Amino acid sequence: MIHAVVRRGDDPAPSNIGLSDVKDVEAATRAMRALDYQFGGGACRDAVGAQLSWALRLLGSTGTEVVRRRLFRALADLQNLAGWTTFDVGLLDTSRSYFAIALEFAKQSGDPGLMSNIRYRIGRVYLHHKDADVALKWFQLGQVAAQDSGSELAVAVLCGNEAWAYAMRGDDVQAMKLLGRSRDELAKANLAEAPDWARFYNDTDMYAMIGTVHNELSAFDPRHAAIAIPAFGQALARYDDSMARSRAFTLTMLATSYLRQGDVDHGVLIGRKALMLASAVKSKRVTDRLQPLQIEAARRSSSPDSRELSDLIRQHRSV
Repeated sequence: MIHAVVRRGDDPAPSNIGLSDVKDVEAATRAMRALDYQFGGGACRDAVGAQLSWALRLLGSTGTEVVRRRLFRALADLQNLAGWTTFDVGLLDTSRSYFAIALEFAKQSGDPGLMSNIRYRIGRVYLHHKDADVALKWFQLGQVAAQDSGSELAVAVLCGNEAWAYAMRGDDVQAMKLLGRSRDELAKANLAEAPDWARFYNDTDMYAMIGTVHNELSAFDPRHAAIAIPAFGQALARYDDSMARSRAFTLTMLATSYLRQGDVDHGVLIGRKALMLASAVKSKRVTDRLQPLQIEAARRSSSPDSRELSDLIRQHRSV
């Protein structure tokens, strides 16, 4: 399917474009986003770049005002995906450049929902690199655009990620408040009409976010692990093969929560599964996020299995 919709950078661009040409760009973005979820950004980043190189040439084509506005929207989301896949392979500065252009295109398209999603993804870059304060600022900017869009789903996405950032700072009060609001907004959202860039945030991802926030808080208070573990279990029961990267993240955090709770046997068992899946996806983010598990496993040095898991993760992360 992907070969049927993705262009090469040197493919000729039409001199005049209609809605069907823009829909082709949207279809290609949708197909490559699915590859990103399943196999990681490294599996499709080159294809995204080639498609983007071709699609940007459409700006020089003629078309109606309606078509051009939709083109800016499509280009914004394609730039958004380029930024996300680039972030996933660990190229931080390059990803920021893609996101900056994505924001400009989204403004020209007049779509505040897409602007909120791009700002959320910029925030995630900072969150991944443990800068919760800057991440929060981006999430809050995204929340303004989400409110303007009138989309409960966009608001839910931003609230959930704000909760994560507060949890990283150890602020359980704000984290719980925003997590609750995210759940409430998601319950009101119309997922059937959600744009492609936001459709990932469903009940499954809500369970994963609940687990993520409590796992983050368990670094400050291990009692949170008891809430994180069943939430991760609910998410894992719902993930299929098309969400392999999310499954890898979830298994990693589940293993970490088990170790923080004191259940070394389960922590090591799940940790090995996480490491196996991490080896199968092309995502530096997945590898990076094995670090807390490596640290927790190393702390249980009285267990040979736990020591071995820590060593295996260290070896994997050093490659």
